[in-house]
Amino acid sequence: MEYTKDIILNVQYDEVNRKSSFLKRTSLSKCIEKIAKHKIITFSLLFTFCLIIVDGMLITNFIKILGNY
Repeated sequence: MEYTKDIILNVQYDEVNRKSSFLKRTSLSKCIEKIAKHKIITFSLLFTFCLIIVDGMLITNFIKILGNY
């Protein structure tokens, strides 16, 4: 019964001091968990973002070349 309460309330016991402390999940740790869980989606988004940047650079260079004539 106590073990179940500890799991539900996210209580962690320190081995050295025998004190209980609550586990705190920050928004950064939640974000890292989601990235680790969905690696394919994260890779796809990063790859798409990189391609958009390269496309913007190519269009800018093309406009500069057209402006020289």
